[in-house]
Amino acid sequence: MSEKSDEKAWYRDIDSFIDLVNCGVAARDRDMRIVYVNDRLLRWLGYERSEILGRESGALFPANIRDLLLIEKDEIEAGDLRARLTVCQRKDGTGLPVLVLPQPVRDATGDVIGGVSVIVDLSAIQMAKQAGYAAEGSVRSSLERIALEIQSIGLVADQPAANRAPLEHPELEGLSPREMEILTQLLSAHRVPQIAESLHISPHTVRNHLKSIFEKVGVSSQAELIRKVRSLAE
Repeated sequence: MSEKSDEKAWYRDIDSFIDLVNCGVAARDRDMRIVYVNDRLLRWLGYERSEILGRESGALFPANIRDLLLIEKDEIEAGDLRARLTVCQRKDGTGLPVLVLPQPVRDATGDVIGGVSVIVDLSAIQMAKQAGYAAEGSVRSSLERIALEIQSIGLVADQPAANRAPLEHPELEGLSPREMEILTQLLSAHRVPQIAESLHISPHTVRNHLKSIFEKVGVSSQAELIRKVRSLAE
């Protein structure tokens, strides 16, 4: 099979086994367009297949976190395959807390031609069957606690809860008021043009402030900054 045909057909083989898996599955092409969604995920989100195929993959998520998908895409393609705790958006606008396990798809030359994500419905964790563990201190009780925490921060509401990063943490005390404004907006999934518009400054000025923030926090990119600040809550 040629590399060109590989790129166009790799996702069509998913159907042969995916219906046996108790999870959602979505696949995108290199342009971030949805090329596959399994029946289970469609049922969870309330869509018909024709309403999803061909749309940008951000259509599965609330609008205020879609800009972060490009950052996540770059990190995943660079090898960061850790599971992502996030929320999908149903057709009716409500949120579904999920765990996303990403995997890039590469052609014979190693170029990324798309990606597949396995999606676990975290709202159903409390109904999980116990499998050989005592109730106290068990894996199940830990999962139930996670599910309750997810619900408590609003992930099952119409939109995810506001960012809860510890902006008063000692490691961020050196930031100026303007830098703190920019950091807050970055954590809310706003990109440089949006931040510039909302603060009535130029994108160049926003980038200069970001460089200053990078130096003060000890990071070298927006993605690393977001991870670092969120880790301060742990």
